[in-house]
Amino acid sequence: MKLIFLLIASLAISSVFGQGKETKSFLDENKQPVREKDASYLVIWQKNKKAGKYCKTLYNIQGPRISKENFADPEGRIREGKCLYYKSTGALDSSGNYKAGVQEGLWYFYAENGDVARAKKYNNGALINDTLFTEGWNESVQPASSGHSTTEARLAEGDQGWTRFLLRNLRYPLEAQQLRITGRIMLQFIVDENGNVLEPDIRKSTAYSLDEEALRLIRISPPWSPASKDGIGVSSYKLQPIIFRLE
Repeated sequence: MKLIFLLIASLAISSVFGQGKETKSFLDENKQPVREKDASYLVIWQKNKKAGKYCKTLYNIQGPRISKENFADPEGRIREGKCLYYKSTGALDSSGNYKAGVQEGLWYFYAENGDVARAKKYNNGALINDTLFTEGWNESVQPASSGHSTTEARLAEGDQGWTRFLLRNLRYPLEAQQLRITGRIMLQFIVDENGNVLEPDIRKSTAYSLDEEALRLIRISPPWSPASKDGIGVSSYKLQPIIFRLE
């Protein structure tokens, strides 16, 4: 079987949970525990020992991500930290932070094309500001710190170097091959002032196995050249799409 992928360089944000022990379980359409072969949903729990939080990621069993939430407790009752919620298409619907179980700070709400359509600001769960973007706003072109970068972050080896890296390192998941799962995944992350990739996550989901492979690739990706402001490297948001295709 010939495996073909396409990469389209583009240009983001996010929060990723620390590397802790991962546990998986399966739920039926009524969210009751079942065997994998009868499941409608996949649930992944991971503990961030350093932060003392618990991350719950929910997927359609053979489809895109539904949500990724952080909790202060292992039972998943008190949301704490970054949470992301997705549309049925796998596109990010909204993202923001919880503090002690209530919304806090800025929350972004996204259009299907990935642009920010709305921003809400919360203080201890109370909405204090609500902004609509009639023409859309893409935070991927914004620096992660204050000010405006004059050049965007990019791969140090360019698009050709990235393509060579993928040819050497991409592993199309066997399950996705068998089920003929394909699609375009959009990664979101920060490139810091030293060119390091921070906080990678999924902006547009396809399926668990392909999402995980895309995240693995960006974590081991070649060096990046940071965005710059007045010739000085600065942290910036970045989006990077990868298309998985089978022929």
